[in-house]
Amino acid sequence: MKTLYTTFILFFTAFQLQGATRDSALLPYNVFKAKEKLTYTVRYKWNDLWLSAGTIDFEVSNKKVKGEDYLELDVYGRTAPGFDLFYKVRDHYISVINPKTLLPFVFARDVNEGGFRIFNKYVFNHDSSNVESETEDTKNPLASDIYTIPNNAQDLVSCLYYARNINIAGADSGKIFPINLFLDNKNYKIGIRYLGKEKVITDLGEFVCIVAQPLLLEGRVFDETDQMRIYVTDDERRMPIMVESPLKVGKIMAMLVEYK
Repeated sequence: MKTLYTTFILFFTAFQLQGATRDSALLPYNVFKAKEKLTYTVRYKWNDLWLSAGTIDFEVSNKKVKGEDYLELDVYGRTAPGFDLFYKVRDHYISVINPKTLLPFVFARDVNEGGFRIFNKYVFNHDSSNVESETEDTKNPLASDIYTIPNNAQDLVSCLYYARNINIAGADSGKIFPINLFLDNKNYKIGIRYLGKEKVITDLGEFVCIVAQPLLLEGRVFDETDQMRIYVTDDERRMPIMVESPLKVGKIMAMLVEYK
C-alpha cells in the first residue's frame, strides 16, 4: 500500500518560476483544472481472492502565492479498516505547481505508514537549479539541506499530472518519454513508455484509453515493471482509469470509482 501511494500525488515568493518555460514534450494546454477530484479504490489480489485495500483521492484547487495564480495538487491515501489491523497507512501529499509550466514550486509529504512517520518539504528554485529540503522521520530529527536539480525536475505528485499532459501525437508504440524526478533528496531519471490504445470497461462505463508503462525506480516493490499498466482516457481530460501491477507477492489494482 505505501508503495502505491508513493508510485501513484506552502508558499514563498512566486517570481522564482517566471523565467521557466513549458516543456516542449507537453500539450500546449492543461488537461486538468481546479475543482477536479478523482477517487480510486485499491484492491489487492492474494491467490484467487480480491481484497479491498484502501482508497486514494486526488484533488486540484486554485492557490494564490504572492498574488500569482498557482494550482495545489492534494493527494490523500488510506488503508481500509481491514488492512489497518495489519499495516495502517495515512499518507498526505501536497504539490503546488505553476499552471503555465507544470513545474513544482513546493512539495510536502506527511505520511504515517505502519506507525513510521515521514515528513518532507521541498522548495524548488528552478532558475537556480536547486531545491531547499527539510526532512524528518520517526528515527531522525529535522534536517535541512540544498540539492542541485536538473531542468524540469518534478516531485512525486507533480510528475503524475505532468505525465497526463505529455503530447503523444504521432508517437509509435514503445516510445519513451523521460521525466526528471526529485525524490528522497535524490535525482532520478524515470520515464513513461507509450503502448498504444485499448478499450476498458469499468463500473463508470466504457473508455478508449491510452496505455502507458511507467519505468520505475529499481529496488522498489514493483519489480515486474514490464507488466505494470496505466490506463488513461484518450480525451481532453486524460483521466487515469485503472492501474494494475503484479507485486512480489500477489497483484494490486487501483480503479477510478468517482470523478468530478
